[in-house]
Amino acid sequence: MVKYCPTCNRSSQDFRFYGQFCEVCSIKKMEESLPKRIEIKECRSCLKIRSRHDFLPKNEESLEQILKERFSGYDLELLFADESKAMVRIIKHTPDGPLSAEKELGIVIGKTTCENCARKAGGYYEAIIQLRGRQEKMDKFIEKTKKFFESHNAFVAKVKEEDNGFDIYLSDKKLARSFISGMGLVPNTSYTLYGMKNGKRLYRNTYAVRI
Repeated sequence: MVKYCPTCNRSSQDFRFYGQFCEVCSIKKMEESLPKRIEIKECRSCLKIRSRHDFLPKNEESLEQILKERFSGYDLELLFADESKAMVRIIKHTPDGPLSAEKELGIVIGKTTCENCARKAGGYYEAIIQLRGRQEKMDKFIEKTKKFFESHNAFVAKVKEEDNGFDIYLSDKKLARSFISGMGLVPNTSYTLYGMKNGKRLYRNTYAVRI
């Protein structure tokens, strides 16, 4: 039986139908139901952008991930993006088949501070590596530590020079242990109670390392 679109009177003989509406009107309805702009939260310090669970480097791959989170009921592909807009292809799966449309979204940047930068500004740390050894080896160790923590979205809070070496203050004690183990080192470990959270004792770990 031939259908006629109640919006534009197009015929199912000439156009594919999605339910009671022709493809043209169905796409238009889908486009109108989507937001014209979205807000992306950006850390004012490191410029990373916030996804559902984390802050990510500001690039097209991260933006596409965030857009997919926002449009979770659709398949989405990022076609183009700059500082103020993004062109996306959105596909909605229906009982009558996939419905595809391209839409330009305005990008509004909202400033915030990620947890990592807030902690860094406050001098937060969970572990200390007490590094002792030859100067040349210690310098290389410190650089490797910084790169390792940055690559895991963590940070070196500070490096304090001591009479016989350096104390490296680190934001994540689990990462500190993982890094030391990965270097093939066996540290002497001690623990210092520094607070309570939700009834649990919080400890800072100190790893004494000689290289």
